[in-house]
Amino acid sequence: MIKLTNLLMIVGIVMCMFPFNDWYFCFARFIWGLAVGAFTVFVPKFITETSPTEMSGFLGGASQTLCCTGILVPSLLGLAIPRGTAGEVVPIGDFYVDMYWRYAWLLGVAIAVL
Repeated sequence: MIKLTNLLMIVGIVMCMFPFNDWYFCFARFIWGLAVGAFTVFVPKFITETSPTEMSGFLGGASQTLCCTGILVPSLLGLAIPRGTAGEVVPIGDFYVDMYWRYAWLLGVAIAVL
């Protein structure tokens, strides 16, 4: 189930990277959200079923810590987007910052592939 959820995550992220309209983007975020929600169920269950009894508490806590880290890291990546004085997005050479979030989401694809 975790491997299928990884596939669902990749599909959701790739769909989000190329939104055709607002409804498509909402649907893509829904798919991605299903994958994230499924991970919060499947991973702790997998840890409980496979870890030795004396390690299950530590590993469960590590899972929750890494889940929170997974929320923190994308938020920190969002801080790297430069803004102008009036809040407008500032272009950097050929790389326009309005595309930055798409490249930041590729990190999620890389993690899912691993």
